[in-house]
This record gives sequence, C-alpha cells and structure tokens, in this order.
Amino acid sequence: MTEEQRAAGAAIVDQVLRDRGWSLVEDPAEFAREVCLEAEAQAAATGQDLPFVIERRTVNRYCRLLYAACGERDSQRQRTAFLEIWNYLYPIALYRLHGTNGAQDCTQQALVKIWRKRDQCRDPGAFLRWCDQVLLNECRDYLNKRYIRIETDEGVKFVPQKVNLEDAPMSQEKANAEESSPAPGSESPLLENSIQEERLRALVVALRVCLQNEKHVTVLVELFIHEKGFKQVAELLETTPLNVQVMKSRALKKLRECESFLQMYEEWFQ
Repeated sequence: MTEEQRAAGAAIVDQVLRDRGWSLVEDPAEFAREVCLEAEAQAAATGQDLPFVIERRTVNRYCRLLYAACGERDSQRQRTAFLEIWNYLYPIALYRLHGTNGAQDCTQQALVKIWRKRDQCRDPGAFLRWCDQVLLNECRDYLNKRYIRIETDEGVKFVPQKVNLEDAPMSQEKANAEESSPAPGSESPLLENSIQEERLRALVVALRVCLQNEKHVTVLVELFIHEKGFKQVAELLETTPLNVQVMKSRALKKLRECESFLQMYEEWFQ
C-alpha cells in the first residue's frame, strides 16, 4: 500500500468513525494503520475493493473495542460504550416495531441482556450484529405479547390484541388527564419534531440495512434530507457531481427492491 493509499484509507476510517459517532479510539493514527494493514491483506486475498474492505475492517475492529469496553467495571469507557450501543439500537427498534410504542423499553431490556450475557458473543468483531440479534428478540417478544401477526396479500401486519375495557376501568386521574389533553391534530410542535427526528434516524438505519453502502446512504441523506445539491455532495465525498448522480440512481434502484424500506416509508411519510 502506497503512502497515498494509506492516507486515503485513514480518511475512510476517520469518516466511518465520525459518521457513527464512535469515540472509543484512543490513538486514531494507530487504529487506522492497523485497519489498513488488515484490509490490505484481506483485499489481496479476496480481490474485493480496498475502500469497501477498509470500511468493513473499521467496523470489525471497533466492535472489538466496544466488546472490551462493555466488560469493564464502572468506567467512563463502559458508559460511553453502552451509550453508543443505545444510539445504534434505538433507531433499529423504532424501525422493527413498525412505528408502535415500546422501542425505548425494548432497547433498555436489550442493553441489560447485553451487559449480562456479553460473554455469549463468540466473535467480538461482530459484537454489534450480536447486539442487534438481542434487540430483535426483544422486539419479537414485545410484538407477540401485544399484537397479533397477520399474513396478508400486502405482507405481514401487526394488529393490536383486543382489550376488555370492562376489566380495566379508567381511573379518575386518567379520565381527568384525557379531558385536559389536546384534541387530535393539535399536538405540541416540540413533540411532533421529536417524533419526526426519531423517524428520520430510523430511516437512515433502514437505508443502511437495505443499501449496505455508506456512500450511497450519504448521497441520499444529503440530497433528500439535508437538501444539498449535487455539487455540495460531490465536495463532501471528494468526487464529481456526475458520480453523485450515478450513486443516487443506483441507490434508488436498490431501494425500490427493498420491501421493508418501502413499507416503512409508506406508513410514515405518505
């Protein structure tokens, strides 16, 4: 790997860490050097594109840091690690629960199980995928307890289980609260903004799941969410506006084939 390739590789590593808000790396230069060495060997052995391998090896090596930090006892690194895992899991919970309530509870329960059962993760380099599976189990249990899963021609839908209101009379406190609550359509703008921000975070997670390409995710986020032009996005990615247009077309084509993304987009934004 030439000096120019090493510098480009280090820039990719830095971008991956910044995009995800990961801050456990104590020596960024050494971390990037080790990632690039691993990536160079893997790319040579597999023939894969080097920048792609660098992104994957960055995630793999950082997962090992997360795994180790979660095993520390009452340290700042441990608290940082669990906060980063929360930030990673919570949007996924919002997405997996199809807009239902419970994302916060499921994420919290998942963190507790991750803390207790961390040793069951056999591959620290895939720690986040293991955390993802713990969360998915919590989300599945949540849906099974509160919703009925129905297969339709349009796909799987979750219908709330019926509740016998006669067995659960409304308390006076709840009745008073409902009387004083705002009418439908008059919710607080702050609440609306909060919900919208959560959905946008979940949308970005869904893009990553469907596209599996961080540059394509960046292109769509910057063009459609941040409303930047092709030239601005090109400068951000250090490429040409024409290449940005190509990446946009490819990303949109792949999204049209991703049923889970289309379902979420239709439910939330149409």
